[in-house]
Amino acid sequence: MRIAEISTLLGPVPPTGSASVESLVSTITEGLVAKGHEVTLFALEGSKTGASLRSPVAVSYAVDGSKWDWQLYEAFQVREAFRAWREFDVIHCHSYYHGLLFCDLVATPSLHTIHIEPGPDYVFLARETANRHLHFCSQYQARDFQGIANVHVIPHGIAMDEFSVSPREERDDYVAFLGRFIPEKGPVQAIEIARQAGLPLKMAGAENDYFRDVVNPRIDGRQIEYVGELIGSERAALLSKARALIYPVQRGEPFGMVLIEAMAAGLPVVALNRGAVSEIVTHGCTGWIGNSEQDLIEGLLQVETFDRCAIRLHAETRFSAQRMVDSLELLLADIVKGSNA
Repeated sequence: MRIAEISTLLGPVPPTGSASVESLVSTITEGLVAKGHEVTLFALEGSKTGASLRSPVAVSYAVDGSKWDWQLYEAFQVREAFRAWREFDVIHCHSYYHGLLFCDLVATPSLHTIHIEPGPDYVFLARETANRHLHFCSQYQARDFQGIANVHVIPHGIAMDEFSVSPREERDDYVAFLGRFIPEKGPVQAIEIARQAGLPLKMAGAENDYFRDVVNPRIDGRQIEYVGELIGSERAALLSKARALIYPVQRGEPFGMVLIEAMAAGLPVVALNRGAVSEIVTHGCTGWIGNSEQDLIEGLLQVETFDRCAIRLHAETRFSAQRMVDSLELLLADIVKGSNA
């Protein structure tokens, strides 16, 4: 197949930090290239890919202060990809809602992967477009799209070989918190839960104003420790050696990449029952799902009995990059076949 993959413009593909969308775009693009497809990636200059790279927008609005309306640049890149529709059998867009504005203007079919929590505006666009398919990463994310045609749920996946299960003698007793420092992720709640459980907590993520103003004053450098923004092997090591991942998310989220990263390292997840958590974590098997902070304190004291090899196997079976790419390849082929029927 001749496939166009359209990334977002926050950073290059793959990202230099822990940005999840650009990382997923890279995994999908390289997986499709490896399968022999003719892939064109629309992304920032400097992106590293085995696909043919096109960069209608060379520099990200995140680093170029003159690009103050970020959505304009996202829409421009998507427009340029759809202008070249005759070159492709299918267009796969990751850029928010922008592709849905162009999909009915071209004959080439398109798949739109939604990476955020879609609101009623997305439902409106879904109902008002025809030549498109929608990809959601969880049933929770797709919950408002019941009865709308061409809706597909395929969970995200990661490269399993980047993570491993540490032998018991190499593990520590700390709890890990990974993610953006925003109120919705619950970093303050993570600190309070760890303190009440009497367990050390290591927190990883990029610094921002919320971290400096709200989280950092609660970090004592002893029981509660900040270890910076970790990627690659350092991130995997933090997870594999921990007692558990704490995930006190305060608002429902469509997925949660850190959940499958933790399970890939054999690490139990202790999480509040919000959003897609129950679709990813199996209570009592791969983690502990609770409805309150007190429930999570209890969970942290239970996880030592969990089988880490079984947790890893669960992640391999359901959330590997290979499974995700295989599923998307089949979906894209069906979309192309349907358009030619």
